[in-house]
Amino acid sequence: MQALEWKDGLFYRDGSPALMISGEFHYFRVPKGDWRDRLRKWKAAGGNTVATYIPWLIHEPAEGEYSFGEHDYDDLEGFLRTCLEEGVQVVVRPGPYQYSELRYSGLPGWLCEGYPQLLARRLDGSVFGKSSISYMHPLFLEKAEKWIRKVCGLLAPWCAGRGGPIVAVQLDNEAVGIHTWFNDGWYDYNPDTFGFGNPDGRWPRFLREKYGTAEALSEAWECRVDSFADAAPLCQKAESRGGIRRLRDYEQCYLAQVSDYFALLRSWMTESGLDLPYIHNSPNPDANGDFFEIADRMGPRFLLGSDHYYNLNQNWKQNNPTPQYAVRNFISLETLRNLGVPPTVLEMPSGSASDWPPILPEDARAAYLVNLAVGMKGVNYYIYTGGPNVPGTGSTTDLYDYGAPVSAFGECRPLYYVQQEVHRLCGEYALAESRLLSDFTVGYDREMQRADCYQGYREEGFLSPGQAWEFTRAGLLTTAFCSGITPSLCDLTRFVPDPSKPAAVVTGSVLSRAAQENLAEFLNRGGRLMIGPELPVLDEELRPCRILADAAGISPEQLSRERGTLDMDGVPNIMPETAPVSIRREGALEELVRIRENGHAVSALFPAGKGQVLWNGFGWSHGRHEHNDALERLLGALGVCPRISKSDRNLFAVVHAAKDGLLLFVLNLYSAPLAADFRVRTESGEARFDGLRLAPMEVRVLKIPNGEN
Repeated sequence: MQALEWKDGLFYRDGSPALMISGEFHYFRVPKGDWRDRLRKWKAAGGNTVATYIPWLIHEPAEGEYSFGEHDYDDLEGFLRTCLEEGVQVVVRPGPYQYSELRYSGLPGWLCEGYPQLLARRLDGSVFGKSSISYMHPLFLEKAEKWIRKVCGLLAPWCAGRGGPIVAVQLDNEAVGIHTWFNDGWYDYNPDTFGFGNPDGRWPRFLREKYGTAEALSEAWECRVDSFADAAPLCQKAESRGGIRRLRDYEQCYLAQVSDYFALLRSWMTESGLDLPYIHNSPNPDANGDFFEIADRMGPRFLLGSDHYYNLNQNWKQNNPTPQYAVRNFISLETLRNLGVPPTVLEMPSGSASDWPPILPEDARAAYLVNLAVGMKGVNYYIYTGGPNVPGTGSTTDLYDYGAPVSAFGECRPLYYVQQEVHRLCGEYALAESRLLSDFTVGYDREMQRADCYQGYREEGFLSPGQAWEFTRAGLLTTAFCSGITPSLCDLTRFVPDPSKPAAVVTGSVLSRAAQENLAEFLNRGGRLMIGPELPVLDEELRPCRILADAAGISPEQLSRERGTLDMDGVPNIMPETAPVSIRREGALEELVRIRENGHAVSALFPAGKGQVLWNGFGWSHGRHEHNDALERLLGALGVCPRISKSDRNLFAVVHAAKDGLLLFVLNLYSAPLAADFRVRTESGEARFDGLRLAPMEVRVLKIPNGEN
């Protein structure tokens, strides 16, 4: 077998594009006598890969005492041998963490109970989780290295390059979550790990490398700091710009520590003989931003994926896929695509640890097709099949059945046949190599996806990156999908958007220097750009930065925050979420939105360098048809010509370029049937679908051959 391979955002197998279709299969839960039968059932369902945790607590039940193959449930090599004989690829997940509803999140009890100094801490020094370990604590690293080298030495002969079934290895599991989940969204502050008060500690070193002098640090934090050793981190809402910098500094230091942890894990694994691609799963779409620097540091053989659950228990906001789920996962997969990897869901709901609310096969089918519609190229279903927990290791139940497609007793449930059908469609429509087609580009700054340090900060006229990101998700992107205008995302810290396609960025008061430089270059190359509702005048360090403002030819003096009703010709009362910011500048090519009471322009198009800039001085959260009408007109002024038109805005639709033509995905993510007429622009004319009727929670794929009119 070959190791997991990817190029240009697609997975490859034997030189051809191929979806990675993986199912989570825990050898330590499934009875050994059933391994072969369940692997064959997975292949019959269209699967080509299985993923498995390798739980530390099972294989080292007492410190220094390892158990591999002494029982059926810990016969790891026997499982790998069976996978090889059945021709199924394997992704191994040796930790140190596993979670998986195991006690101590998969760590040994002797570690968590016997070495309390390893536990992550709040800023006041208190412990917040019995299995929340401080990643870079020296003693934890000592214990974890022994485990990793032991298990990876055993795995090495089974790697694909040596003729084995293992095609990739995961570093840890859902990193950062083990801290933020149990510490009210904040990080680990273990003093031994971060060295507070120690001139050579991790935190003081980070500050010294960033600021150089205590005076520079004091200026940035807007408070007196006598030395880096005396610099205390902050773990509360910021009340000043200095407080924002202070919170952001600790966030950067913490995430740099996670990056060091990943680098250490990879070095131990590689030195133990695992010459394989490395992967990791972000805990959820909103957490992808925590891994940007890690992905950059890990390089081209590292694959970041995300977990895309829609329902795990009654505390979730929804019990089934929704339009909000579709938009959220679109953002997640586009973020991964911008990292240069195939957009991959490393934990896709396939059953649940809770019996209620249920994971229904109809809902799951919609979720799978939604993810394929918005660009997914690899999937790992959590879980494919289960079985009894090893006594004393489960945290929830003795029988880890999970409501999975194949039950703990080997029967195929309706969910199994749903997955089999979806995999058949993937082959029929060649989705391994299809490409989502977009009408315009939405730019984002990495700071937008990681803006917790701004929470609670209030300043007149100050729109934070987090607020700008919320307007991007709930406003610009949601309205675009309702209007049938398909976006793509562009990471502005890394790329200049394609100037042949119009772009839009929801800008706040803060936009990184790199993002401003790339947008200025976009305009210089003749790009057409919509910005607003605030003019970025600060960089990521909250220092003055007007690169984009200068390139757009807009100054703060030309802008004024006002009150009033927003009207567009034919579109009255647009209902913004932010106070309108009008622009008074001569030379407008077109004024599109005005304040009813005084006629001042709030949205206006201007020449900018070799391109054009559309100032749009209001933000919104989608909720009215007027938002659709306004966005369609605004983007139309930039030259956006949507590929799709539809008679019902409640149905989402996207188009893929496929092997033999186009594919139209139509999504009804509601509890009632809906019908609509669709038109799809093609190279040779127009494809028409009149009276297309979709059942509740149905996603349909329609093929448009080349040349169809």
